[in-house]
Amino acid sequence: MKELTQQQKRALDFIEASIKATGHSPTVREVANHLGVSSASTAHRHITRLKEKGYLENKERSPRSFHLVSGSSPERNFINALKDLDDDTTDIIFVEGEPFKVQRATIEDIREWRGESS
Repeated sequence: MKELTQQQKRALDFIEASIKATGHSPTVREVANHLGVSSASTAHRHITRLKEKGYLENKERSPRSFHLVSGSSPERNFINALKDLDDDTTDIIFVEGEPFKVQRATIEDIREWRGESS
């Protein structure tokens, strides 16, 4: 994902919190109020940039139509993935800055890949 400006990060965090709290995205005016800007067009510009950078997508044409793209918050995804770890056979690896949860190979898996019999 592309880098965010401070205002874009604030807008994204607010949108995520609003969706969690209410079940739907905030209006552009609500984003503007949160950012402390008087112009809804300024907030709309931040939302547009978040869409262009792949953090948000439109669901339908309505004032509350955008939603978070899965994986748009690597930090939160990483924390959630850590919470899901319940054994010592799973690791988190990073590929180009994105965290991925992977299962470690067992001795049996390695032997099978090498063509050895058990």
